[in-house]
Amino acid sequence: MHVLFVKNDPSPTAASPVRPLGQRPGDRATPQSTLRLAPSDGSSDLYDPLGVPRQPLLDGDARLVFASTVAASIEGGTAALLRVEKRDALHRQARKLGLRVFDANLIIAIVQDAARRGEVLPTGGKFTREAQKRIDATLSLMPAPQKWSEDAKGLAIIAAVLAVFLLAAFVLLIGP
Repeated sequence: MHVLFVKNDPSPTAASPVRPLGQRPGDRATPQSTLRLAPSDGSSDLYDPLGVPRQPLLDGDARLVFASTVAASIEGGTAALLRVEKRDALHRQARKLGLRVFDANLIIAIVQDAARRGEVLPTGGKFTREAQKRIDATLSLMPAPQKWSEDAKGLAIIAAVLAVFLLAAFVLLIGP
């Protein structure tokens, strides 16, 4: 188990003390306050170092698909350039995959960072093995995308409206 000790410095020039999770602003930190960083039951691979649960990444996961698409869209080698038109197209694709705008921008930044480090292979938007492990670990901290994309929601609404109209037409033709 990892333990973080919080320093209690009551001097007026000290910055506000770091508080353990769950401690309110008015509470005083004690010198032996501890913060549990990860579970000690051996399931630490399911959590990041701060105890945030990881979302497992499966083959075909929208986060991985989007990351490889971003890697294939990057130009300029280690300059990691992404034209505005391509960024807009990537945002549209992310929305169709069910990713939030924030998550899409975060994935773009992660992939651009890997490209600037030289960890994106020049063909096909693939990553080096070390980069792939780090990117997988980072992406697993993001929430899994919504099951329904915006397009699917729109189609479901259209289908429901058509069903109501067909039912109304059926009732009018057959009679009450």
